[in-house]
Amino acid sequence: MRISSASRLARSYETIASRGAQPVMPPRKNAEPWRPTSGGAIARNRTLQACMHLGRAKWSRWSRYPQRSRIETTVHCIKLLGQRLTAQDFNRRLTEGYVRVAILNHVTALGTSIAQAVA
Repeated sequence: MRISSASRLARSYETIASRGAQPVMPPRKNAEPWRPTSGGAIARNRTLQACMHLGRAKWSRWSRYPQRSRIETTVHCIKLLGQRLTAQDFNRRLTEGYVRVAILNHVTALGTSIAQAVA
């Protein structure tokens, strides 16, 4: 059974709305309102109205969408270091998590440029 991307998106909105949360997914630039037949459609329409009213750039800052995107990217990078913690003991698992975060922070620091003021 194939699921189109439109039905997957509708299911995402439905799942988020059924849990009582507000979806923070930017609508496409040419998005049209959906028929308000379900909680997910109503939530998407509200997001679309806010995006149209504020503009995409202001909506993005207002909804803190870039922060969400950065968090998702960071979690993805941590998962690239390994899907599971291998230690059995809780304290060792905690240490293993700290080591992964330290590695990620070190790699991030290597790619960060340092700007200095020129007199």
